[in-house]
This record gives sequence, C-alpha cells and structure tokens, in this order.
Amino acid sequence: MNNIQKSDEMQNELKGVGGWLKFFVVVRIYLDPIISSIVLIVTWIAIGCIAGEYPGAVVSTMIETAIGIGLVIWGVQIGIALRDVQPQAVPKTKNFLKFVLLWAIFLPFVSLFSGLDTETIVAGSLKSFV
Repeated sequence: MNNIQKSDEMQNELKGVGGWLKFFVVVRIYLDPIISSIVLIVTWIAIGCIAGEYPGAVVSTMIETAIGIGLVIWGVQIGIALRDVQPQAVPKTKNFLKFVLLWAIFLPFVSLFSGLDTETIVAGSLKSFV
C-alpha cells in the first residue's frame, strides 16, 4: 500500500459525524435553541415579578440574555459547521467551548449586580457551571 492510499483511507475515516459528536451537533442545532428559549421566557416572567424589589436583576438579566442569545446563535453555527464537515469547524468549536467556559466563570460576577441573595446566586452559578 502506498502513502497516497493510506492518506485517502485515513481521510475517509475522519469524515462524517457520529457518536458523541453527532449528539453534540444535535444539541447545538436543535435542543439548545428550544431549551434556551424556554429558560429565557421563564426567567423574564420571574424577573417581571421581582423587578420592583430588585432593579439590578433586570440589568443583569438583560446582559445574561444578550450573551445567552449570542451563544445559542454561535452554537447553531458551530453545529452546522461540524455537521457539514466545513473547513476550520474544529478550531471554531474549540473557541466556542473556551468562550462558554469563560462565560460560566464570569456569570456569577454579573449576577452579583442583581441584588439577590448571594447564596441563591452561588447555587445557581454552580449549576450553570457544571
């Protein structure tokens, strides 16, 4: 077997989406937008109930909403790029995952501006981080 045949066989093995990567793609393209929409609706209903007592909660929720929507859109783009085996899809996915991790670390600090109880924020942040 020559080197060209080996290279072609390796490239054929690397193409396609299956296993955990397929699950990741399905979550990014389909499930994340649906789940995030439901969470945003419920969050804004709850914020509407407490906005009078905690005006900072509206501001922090606006920031979280804007970045959350951006992450969902970016995630859908990443899922489509992976599904279609587009060039540079893997490095773009790595950048996406790094940003999501940084956002999970930074999110508790944004939540502190809400004026809510610190214990509630920490518990919610730990859930989001995990």
